[in-house]
Amino acid sequence: MKKLLYITDQQEYADHGTIAPLFGHYLKKHLQVTIVYYTRYKDSFQYKGDDCIVPESELENIVGYLDKEGIDLGSFHFILVRNRFDILRTVLAHRVRYGYRVGFRLSFPKTETAYAAMMAKYKRAFFPALALKYKRSRERRLIEACDLFLPSSAMLAAGLYPGLDLPTLPLPAGIDPARIAAPKSGFTTPRRFVYVGSLDPLRRFETLLDAFATLTRLEWSLDISTFDPTYLKTILKGYPQLAGRIRILQATNLTELGRQIRACDVGLALMPALPIFAMTLPAKVMDYYAAGVPALLTDTPKNRDRLRDGDEAFFCAFDTAAIAATLETLIRCDSDELSKVREQGLNRLLGAGRSYDIMAEQLHRRLITL
Repeated sequence: MKKLLYITDQQEYADHGTIAPLFGHYLKKHLQVTIVYYTRYKDSFQYKGDDCIVPESELENIVGYLDKEGIDLGSFHFILVRNRFDILRTVLAHRVRYGYRVGFRLSFPKTETAYAAMMAKYKRAFFPALALKYKRSRERRLIEACDLFLPSSAMLAAGLYPGLDLPTLPLPAGIDPARIAAPKSGFTTPRRFVYVGSLDPLRRFETLLDAFATLTRLEWSLDISTFDPTYLKTILKGYPQLAGRIRILQATNLTELGRQIRACDVGLALMPALPIFAMTLPAKVMDYYAAGVPALLTDTPKNRDRLRDGDEAFFCAFDTAAIAATLETLIRCDSDELSKVREQGLNRLLGAGRSYDIMAEQLHRRLITL
């Protein structure tokens, strides 16, 4: 069985995204996979089952560090790098010496997010725009030096690096078939919404709160599960009228996240229709459908390309009035209709190959052709 080393940009105990289910489970049916995580709290190398934990300070020189710790890099047929171009540069520099093939996984362009936030704040930002253009040019050269590119969507790859000349396999967020919940037999009263994921000024979460604030005469509640609730707590201070209707949650693993979602009726995946958010179907949508609830999404071409409005998901424009009107419809919606939409949406996603076991097979087939 061929060997693959996956160097991530995630800390130890990461249990989300494609890492744990796709690379840590299903791909191991086809390849001998070792995943490298980092830690901020230890200064020495550590094995964790088949995987490795390295100090964060060693990531930029990861090849030399792993070699020093006795990892036989020449035994790996493939090395994949997740998101970090500084690590990719190091891995590429040692490719000839060790003879491995190199792939780069781009899950989400954080540099683009930071730039979009700056432009939204300052409107004109010539020097940051110039710096971003130069940075993207350097990133492009590194990607094209790879043997395989694994963006989270074809639209993301085309939008950031048009006309790339190398084998490319989109790896979007998917669904773990082992975690799919059975159809729900009942729904809560009042209607219970859930939002999962990061929160920052660019996501304009206040727009959702403004919409909910117009519906205080109706029966509803909102659960928000986020890794860092600090920003959320700050903006909630401006909405005292919503106190008692909103709960802040944190999930330490995918199992706990699934339980949080399943306790609700509708998942919210509403974000501004900015290019940075419109390039991929939000990963949280997969969490919602796997756990048993349908999603409300921003009305964008990418979202509509994957799910049909009213049959497999719900859509609305990202503005207070449109969101409020759609929320009211969902609050009054028959529970059986919500269940039907969830089932049809789940079937559509699975039928489109968004199951991690299928994605693992596709990735394996692509790797062995390199």
